[in-house]
Amino acid sequence: MRAFASRLHWPCHFIQKLESEPSIESQTLHPALRGLRERDPEHPNLTAWKRGQTGVPLVDACMRSLIATGWINFRMRAMLISHATFGLGLHWYEPALHLARLFTDFEPGIHYPQVQMQAGATGTNALRVYNPIKQAEDNDPDGEFVARWVPELTALPLEWRAKPWALPESLRQRFGFQPGEHYPLPHDFEAEARHWKKMLYELRRTPDAREASQAIVDKLASQRRPPAQRAKKAKPANRQQLSLFENGGLETTPDTHD
Repeated sequence: MRAFASRLHWPCHFIQKLESEPSIESQTLHPALRGLRERDPEHPNLTAWKRGQTGVPLVDACMRSLIATGWINFRMRAMLISHATFGLGLHWYEPALHLARLFTDFEPGIHYPQVQMQAGATGTNALRVYNPIKQAEDNDPDGEFVARWVPELTALPLEWRAKPWALPESLRQRFGFQPGEHYPLPHDFEAEARHWKKMLYELRRTPDAREASQAIVDKLASQRRPPAQRAKKAKPANRQQLSLFENGGLETTPDTHD
């Protein structure tokens, strides 16, 4: 119950962020990270992402499912933004707007701070880059979700559904599948992600960026009491079971490309 109650505080916290800094809806929060990408509503990578035609099966499955149902879970929302900004090199604004139009539970105070955080635009949070191949292996190990929403891949064996572009030539004729013909070839999202991670880390290390980061923390960071003051409260019986819930499913390892 303590964990549940703590989560009820977070919507108010994020809504207050937007009220304290309304520009979060349209401008990159950290001044040192502005102007790195152009806003282009007609960019081919953006169009493919919005249609679920990026050539990355889990990304496309999530987008198609979201379009059909209006909902997708937290981790996959984060992955969609991560792939758009790190994997496809897009500015976060247009992807954020597209998702806002699709979410049945859209709340701008939660949406925009989370989008900027996942896009690495806050300059204060750890960079969380989601590798869609690993996410498919971890969260759709049997390939059922991908097969349901990307039927173009149904004929492929399980081990190739998460990365159909890597299907060996010897198997392409056997399964009647030709990458780029029956399903799009993906952008080199791993190289793109490495490029943006390196650039963002370097920019964040400059003295001016560090000063701006501290100003953001002072204005917008959570004012929760430090752990020592909460130590006297009773702990849940099964702490491990609640850990994911308490963290909202967020990545906790700052430098992993997972």
